[in-house]
Amino acid sequence: GQRLVQLGPQTRIRLDVLGESDEQDDFAFYAMSHVGFEHDLGFHEGHALLGSVSTYLSQQLDLGDFDTRAYAVELGGRYRAPWLDVTPLLFGSVVKLSSETFLKTVGLDVALERQDTPRRGFRGGLRVEWQDFDPVRHSITSNEHTGLRVETGVGTTFRPSPYHQLDADLRYVVKDARGSATP
Repeated sequence: GQRLVQLGPQTRIRLDVLGESDEQDDFAFYAMSHVGFEHDLGFHEGHALLGSVSTYLSQQLDLGDFDTRAYAVELGGRYRAPWLDVTPLLFGSVVKLSSETFLKTVGLDVALERQDTPRRGFRGGLRVEWQDFDPVRHSITSNEHTGLRVETGVGTTFRPSPYHQLDADLRYVVKDARGSATP
């Protein structure tokens, strides 16, 4: 099966896990937390330091093979120019499956935003991250996914009224892993 873990607004990790051979009932506890800060640097333009810490916990009562823990950190800033906001963030994360470290990531995310009018805005960005997968009992070939992942995109927002917003985004992702996928 697969499990999707959301760590903060930009960090999403899809995990491939193999299940038990027989179907079984179980109880689970899920918890998520996200704490962020924004510190205004005191400039008239509104430059700021930004950061956050996120955690995710999925604990099964009987089927410990599906226990998942994930931690993520982001630190960066926002520079506001008259024509464009630039927000670079350094980030890192760790994902554990059944108490084994499955994935470690580190990277840089740069977001560009421009609000043309109160009703229309544009955005773009680049996210570069190194993903280091470790083989675990339920995914012994996961280390073949280790490699560089680059995502870029552009988008726009239109607000026809104060109560409605339309968004359109286009994204492109490239993953360079050491293993090769075979059908």
